[in-house]
Amino acid sequence: MPRKTSDTSAIDKVCRVLRRVGEQPGDRLTEIARDTGLPWGTALRVLDALTRERFVERINPGKTYASGPETVAFARRASPEELRVAAAPGLARLARLLGDTALLSVASGLDALCLDRAQGAFPVGPVSLQPGARRMLGVGGGGLALLAFAPPARAEACLEVIPLRLADHPRLTLERIREDVAAARRDGHALAQEHSHDRVSAIGVPVRNADGVTVAALSVVSLTDRLLSRRGEIALALAEEAERLGRTEAAAGASGPWAGPGGPEAVAAGAPRRHGRGGRG
Repeated sequence: MPRKTSDTSAIDKVCRVLRRVGEQPGDRLTEIARDTGLPWGTALRVLDALTRERFVERINPGKTYASGPETVAFARRASPEELRVAAAPGLARLARLLGDTALLSVASGLDALCLDRAQGAFPVGPVSLQPGARRMLGVGGGGLALLAFAPPARAEACLEVIPLRLADHPRLTLERIREDVAAARRDGHALAQEHSHDRVSAIGVPVRNADGVTVAALSVVSLTDRLLSRRGEIALALAEEAERLGRTEAAAGASGPWAGPGGPEAVAAGAPRRHGRGGRG
């Protein structure tokens, strides 16, 4: 029994570190140790082991951490493959046309899950999400679009839970998220202005299937000045790709946000008071 407890504790530490690196790439050891609640030495040993196995990689140069190739490959194998494959050409076109990082996200419980991304000529580096990373719905371009364009009753149920998780998002308040949701519905696209990081913002749009159900979101993340100066161009390019993806068989076969019994009402019943901090953008 003591051996089993020890093994479980070790796995828990690895999971905490992996989740933290995926949600906020580009942070230092001290920040990762602080947010996971692990001693500095323990966090370092876990990160070193994950780096050796290529689940984490050192960047900038060697001072900060991001998800490694094995984590990205694992996330892609576990993701809705048909939707990811169908979206890949559009992500590539967006990255090539706009020069920024384009992302595909889906709703997963009360989170937005990044399925894939394409990087343009002007990337924002490690601050944009990696495939497999999660963040709270309402945060970032994709997360805000998924929340804003979900069925209103579902979105409201999610908004009621958000205050339980805002401690991990010091830049945001429930009032601001509600304002951003209202603006997204008015404008037809979501603007997440510096939700998690200085000078980094994102624009997101819903991907609707033939039945009008939001099944995913496409977003672009960039430096705030660069993004805002081309807001109309970016929103239009995203809308065109979202419409194209929405007509595919992959979108027709995808389920909308919180489909089935695991919706926000069910999740809210057991929602934790704290949650992993969201990614940036």
